Amino acid sequence: MEAIRIGRAEVDRARQAVRVDGVTVVLPHRTQLVLFALMDADGDVVSKEDLLRKAWGGEFVDESNLTQAIAKLRKVLNPEAILTVPRLGYRLGVGEKVIEVRTRSFPRRTLWIVAGVTLVSMIGLALRSSRSIESPRFVTADPVTGFEGDELTPTVSPDGEKLAFAWTKGSGSSDLFLLNLKDRKLKAIAARAEHESGPAFSPDGKRIAYLRHKSASAAVVLLDLTSGTELEVAEVPAPHHADYGQPGPFVAWMPDGKGLFFSDRNQPGEPLSIYLLTLEDRKKRQLTSAPLTAARGDSDPAISPDGRRLVFARDLAAGVSELWTLELNAAGEAVGQESRLVWKQRWNRSPAWSPDGKRIVFASGDWGRVRLWALEVGSGREAEPMLVGEDGWNPTFSRNGDLYYSRYWGTSHIWRLPLSAPGVAGGEPVAVLTSTRNDTTTIESPDGCCLVFENRRAGSFQVWKAGLNGENAGPFIPFRGHAMGTPRYSPDGRWIVFDGVEEKERDLYLVRPDGTGLRRFTAASGDDVLPRWSPNGKHVYFTSKRSGRFEIWKQALEGGDAVKVTRNGGHIGEEVEGRPGLYFRRNDERQGPLFWLDPSGGEHVVIPSVMTRNFTTTRAGIYYLTGLASEPGIRFHDFATGKSKLVVDPLPGVRMLWTVSPGHQRLYYGVQGPRSGDLMVSRRSR
Repeated sequence: MEAIRIGRAEVDRARQAVRVDGVTVVLPHRTQLVLFALMDADGDVVSKEDLLRKAWGGEFVDESNLTQAIAKLRKVLNPEAILTVPRLGYRLGVGEKVIEVRTRSFPRRTLWIVAGVTLVSMIGLALRSSRSIESPRFVTADPVTGFEGDELTPTVSPDGEKLAFAWTKGSGSSDLFLLNLKDRKLKAIAARAEHESGPAFSPDGKRIAYLRHKSASAAVVLLDLTSGTELEVAEVPAPHHADYGQPGPFVAWMPDGKGLFFSDRNQPGEPLSIYLLTLEDRKKRQLTSAPLTAARGDSDPAISPDGRRLVFARDLAAGVSELWTLELNAAGEAVGQESRLVWKQRWNRSPAWSPDGKRIVFASGDWGRVRLWALEVGSGREAEPMLVGEDGWNPTFSRNGDLYYSRYWGTSHIWRLPLSAPGVAGGEPVAVLTSTRNDTTTIESPDGCCLVFENRRAGSFQVWKAGLNGENAGPFIPFRGHAMGTPRYSPDGRWIVFDGVEEKERDLYLVRPDGTGLRRFTAASGDDVLPRWSPNGKHVYFTSKRSGRFEIWKQALEGGDAVKVTRNGGHIGEEVEGRPGLYFRRNDERQGPLFWLDPSGGEHVVIPSVMTRNFTTTRAGIYYLTGLASEPGIRFHDFATGKSKLVVDPLPGVRMLWTVSPGHQRLYYGVQGPRSGDLMVSRRSR
């Protein structure tokens, strides 16, 4: 690959100076502030509102001032240095032709722009420290697999000749396969009815450890590759239903092969921690301790090649996770305290150590837009995006330094089913919201004029508004955080409540349907998610971990303290007009009962199996998905008869059930669109 330097800019914040190719460029003060704000975002989108606020300090100015500043920067740097993200704002240096970042030692922070031709798209602007660093080793990536379905969670054998991975064909469960990288022969090594994922080769290459998922738990299994025998060595909590494919690793080996690291907990309701199981005596030792308010706790263990440093992901809130590290001694015992290694206001998962122990590669982003990043261990510098790894998950290294990972992307669309009566389809379903990303949680306005929905069209989770048939879709909430989701109209149509992350924790926010009046609704320690209105619109029910485990709470619209509603765990709940009590799921496992909490506090099973949060209530009954192969399709539980029935024959690709229109005339649900999960390799330059 030939790289052609077309521009170089030295940015000196202290002197507010910009030098391009050695020549000092005079920029207006506000234009400099716009550049600094874009640089601080590290390639993420910065809204027009944020740029105006940071550069003009709250002064009332016309948006044309910002447009002129952007035009000036493009002229000084290069036309592709700053990209416009329609309806959202601007960001630095993302383009299919901007492909390489280089640095040299300068007395102050530097910014380079380099252009060329390559097979991958990447971030072409980055900030570096004053010390020079090694040029990127990984510049191209090639496909390893391209099978039908999703190939995920790869692991390379120590001799570099075999690749084990999980393969999901269609919508079935995933099985483990072994690919010989020399002759391309493929064979199944673990293919049962259960979901199997996260394989990890032992240091001697003779065994594979992996997770076998069950309904409410998972088994850590050792597979002997010579004899084919399997041995379950531990029972652990099942990974979150959304973690089956992309995140991980679930299991990591000690470098001497004598033990395994994985996530576990002492009792239900606690956040996960990292444990070490010694295989000889089957003794399990807890190594980390996540705070009780952490959303899920500690997962994704990765051990350094010398066995002295553990890196893991700590999920603090939905959509926010950090990478932490813990020093270990030769016996795998903790030395000192855990310390935070990587923090950004986003998801940071799937860490992997390079063979020389000098670098950690991990997945970072906002669920719908993730790529691989690298951190030079001990350098004092921040992590930086890699040249390869767009949509990258599950990085893993071979011993010779080649980087393997899974490249996964998927789409989902919103469909609408007309209803002629409660539980009775009134016509053919139609697609109302489709895109090349994920369109999810959808709610129809009380007046029937429009839809508000959660989507990842701009990369991160956002809440958008569209017409009733999906027309004129776009953002409308001036929210400065990220990972917005689960919007709900109040019954009178005056407010929309949603959850989002502005700092480190997820809270609830209120906004008017026209995008004005944005305010934080909850602010207690712990994740506040999944809001639902009471039928009279006076309270909002939501799920929170503020008491140490997920329970359902409610808070008055007019203020006051939140009140805990459930006592033995609660994940999502809805009150039904005209019926006392609360209908709720106790946890977020893939399948589980739907309970009714009566006014006296008693709990009763209403529906034996509901998939995650896939239910929505009406005065006449409950629409739901079971998640069971024996009961496919959208079903309806009739309050009058106490029985359930199929609303419509099983619909292809249905993955989530969202809401019913206020007049109970239309049912909204999600359909799985095209997706791809392939394994890639980026070979280290030698």
